[in-house]
Amino acid sequence: MFTRYARGMVYWADLPSYEQNPNVQAGRRPVIIISNNVSNLHSKLVTVVPCTTNTDKPEQPTHTIINLDRDEDSLVLCEMILTVNKNLLSGFMGMLDEVTMKKIDNCIAIQLDLQLSNIIKPVIQPEVKKEQPTLEQKRKKNAGKRVNSLQEMSEFLHYVEQNGVEKTMAEYGIPTTTAVQQRIGYYKRKIKRGAK
Repeated sequence: MFTRYARGMVYWADLPSYEQNPNVQAGRRPVIIISNNVSNLHSKLVTVVPCTTNTDKPEQPTHTIINLDRDEDSLVLCEMILTVNKNLLSGFMGMLDEVTMKKIDNCIAIQLDLQLSNIIKPVIQPEVKKEQPTLEQKRKKNAGKRVNSLQEMSEFLHYVEQNGVEKTMAEYGIPTTTAVQQRIGYYKRKIKRGAK
């Protein structure tokens, strides 16, 4: 994806001055684009960090020194993350390599307190306990093979008559002789009602 403005590019920028905050970098100076390339392609804005040739500033973990000019080093001020309009950028200076961008990324992570991977413990999902089946569910499970139609009921009664209760229990998975007797009575009533 080609874009005129890409992460890692260095431009000259005319940064506005802030009267209420003179410590913010202003004026014409190099800036490094740090915003993502999807945003850089579609947005009218880019996020940048400014540079200064004043390398005598107090050392901070949010600073890194890079060379934009063979004669002079520049200090990248990653604590001064700015979002500016693209029309403030002019004079493309070049593209930083991956090693240099990694240094800048580390400084940005420190400024935004993003280096938390060493102290955040992974979330352990609580063990989900299986719900114990209710008494009704147990009864249904242990009730054996279900018979629904009148035809099946007739076949059940015929099977009991031909093979006896014990074989019926094994064939239909019915746990007790009482359950077989209950089915016999229930099915006979259903068939009688259905015949009327």
